[in-house]
Formats: sequence, structure tokens, C-alpha cells
Amino acid sequence: MRNRVAAVALCVVALALALPLDRVALAGDEAADELIALETGMWDAWANGDVAELGKHLHEETISLTSGEMVSGKASVISSYNEAACEVRSYLLEGMKAHPINESTVILTYRAKQDATCAGEKLDPKLLATSVWVRDGGQWLVASYQETPVDD
Repeated sequence: MRNRVAAVALCVVALALALPLDRVALAGDEAADELIALETGMWDAWANGDVAELGKHLHEETISLTSGEMVSGKASVISSYNEAACEVRSYLLEGMKAHPINESTVILTYRAKQDATCAGEKLDPKLLATSVWVRDGGQWLVASYQETPVDD
């Protein structure tokens, strides 16, 4: 009897642990294409100087780490985009992957190549990038964005 109770308890615990993971995986699979399109759209908006479009997809508490600078808060990030007055000649995003954390948080990772100048300075031509997207109020928003220059 004791073994049967232990076996049932173990099955219940295993099932309880497995169900949320399945829901997370499904949420991530369903969200991946949408988030990749949103991330690509953010780069398009940046390349076209469309700061209003960028702002639509930023969380109020967003953090941006680019070019050795950290900017916190949606208003400050938008202001930094405006001040930078970037000239983007070209960019290429490669190997974008979605990594679901839970039903409302997904991390995107990818490589980027860019030919751009911001605030009169040429940007690093090759990057590793990470965006953390959160679902807030039914909308996917960028909570954090970080770029790391690479040589390869």
C-alpha cells in the first residue's frame, strides 16, 4: 500500500512538473515567428529612423545596452534614438532563435552585421544580440536589448 501511494504521488508530481513545461514550449513555438518578425521590424524601424515605431514595442522599464552605454526606461531609450541620428546603410540578421522562459517571456538571440553611423561614430560591424521580450497587457514588448561586438 505504501509503495502504491508513493508511486501515485510520484506520478502526480511528475505530471505537475511536465504540464507547465509543455505549455511553455507551446507558447514559445507559437510566439517565435511573431517575435522574430517584431524584432526584424524593430531593425527596419531603426534603419528608417522611425523612432515612433520603435517606441510602440518598448516596455516602460526597458533597458538598452549598446555601444558601451546603458539606457533605462522607455522615454530615455526613445530620446537616445532621437539624439543618435543614425544613418544605416545596411544590416543583416542571422541565426535568430527564440528561447522561451515561460508563457510571457522569450529571449531572442542572433548575430547582426551592420554598416551604420550614429552620433557621427561608425558602429561595430558585427554583433551578437539578445532581446528579452515580455507579454504585457496582451502585447509583446522589449524588456531588454543588448549588443556585444564580435570579431569573427
